[in-house]
Amino acid sequence: MNSNFSNTTFQNSYTIYIVQENDNAEYQIGYAVNDCRDVARHVSTNEKNLVYLRMFDDFVDALGHKLFLENISTPSLRRFIRLHNNQQGGLPPCYNS
Repeated sequence: MNSNFSNTTFQNSYTIYIVQENDNAEYQIGYAVNDCRDVARHVSTNEKNLVYLRMFDDFVDALGHKLFLENISTPSLRRFIRLHNNQQGGLPPCYNS
């Protein structure tokens, strides 16, 4: 598992992301394979806000993380997103390009 964006290889990776239409909308948890630019295209096409993104080198780790996020309460998910985003320092380079 590699959570440091500056050292992440963007090919052959598994991306878990969370989007939200507005501040009061439900969270939607998604999954992408190989390229987080696909996530950027999905977010911009559907006019949603990307609120969380994490990349994994291992399929099982990514799937387990997605299942974890889908099964925690909404307040816990909000707190998790807030804490994780503060630790990571923003979005990875491929989303900003």
